[in-house]
Amino acid sequence: MARTKQTARLTSFVHPSHPQTSEPVRPQRCGRPSRSWLRDIRALQRSTKFLIPKAAFYRAVREVTQDMTTHLPYVVRWNITALEALHTTYEDSQTKLFEDSMMCSIHGKRVTLMPKDMLLVMRLQNTYDSIFKFGFT
Repeated sequence: MARTKQTARLTSFVHPSHPQTSEPVRPQRCGRPSRSWLRDIRALQRSTKFLIPKAAFYRAVREVTQDMTTHLPYVVRWNITALEALHTTYEDSQTKLFEDSMMCSIHGKRVTLMPKDMLLVMRLQNTYDSIFKFGFT
């Protein structure tokens, strides 16, 4: 006869000092797990730091600058204050775009942000045509 692994079995033994209740005891939770996104949003609203990492943004700006100025006989350099100003302006414009897009989706009696809301906001802000003119689709 082959040997099999024996596992511990749960018994229904109840100690006399602990009377059994009709309802099972649930583990206590520290907070509602479905509300972590709300906590994250409020933390981001309170903070004043950039949402896009500085190094990645600066690298992207320098790369785009290099691609657009290959025909120039000199190298274009960026001052750190100019990059910070550009970074601040870009994040402000993107935040405004998302806020206005969310207002459009709420007006359409939806909670989910959809691409058509963003396209409507860009069209109302007259940035829609410039996006397709430069081919950023």
